[in-house]
Amino acid sequence: MCSTWEGGSGANACFVTEPEDLIAEFSVLPNDSPVVEREARIVEWLERDDEIAEDQAGLFFSSTEFFELPESEAAKPTWSTRLGSVPRWIQSPDEAPTEGWAFFGQLDSTYSFLSAPKSSTPGVVEDAEKFEGRSHYCEGPNLGDGGIAYLFLRKTKETPEGWFFWQCG
Repeated sequence: MCSTWEGGSGANACFVTEPEDLIAEFSVLPNDSPVVEREARIVEWLERDDEIAEDQAGLFFSSTEFFELPESEAAKPTWSTRLGSVPRWIQSPDEAPTEGWAFFGQLDSTYSFLSAPKSSTPGVVEDAEKFEGRSHYCEGPNLGDGGIAYLFLRKTKETPEGWFFWQCG
């Protein structure tokens, strides 16, 4: 069994492909009938500014500098699934790859929705607190206890490489 938390290992294998290389249908399940996890598709993105200055971004990738940031600065990135800016670390930046890798995005272990589903969907519940603007949420991928997965890309080769790992509380 692969270490699911270890960046770049078998369970966290990550690859980059062109959209035209994808197929339109689902992959065939293996003969051992693995558990099918909930699927979510992103159909819309909202652009938001987390107010992190470009010259401050590097501070989020060094444990020494990150842990010296005032809480008000360290808390600017959201916990939610998103692309760009800097990670919202649950633990430490020390697990992130270095040398040519760039942060690309993060995936939350909770799926957040900005509006109610069009039909009743098991497991999707209304969020009375409206956390980070969402109206509904449900359990997402198993990333430990409330985890976040981080995605990094290295563009030094003809085909970019991906690095995926997660942290949890």
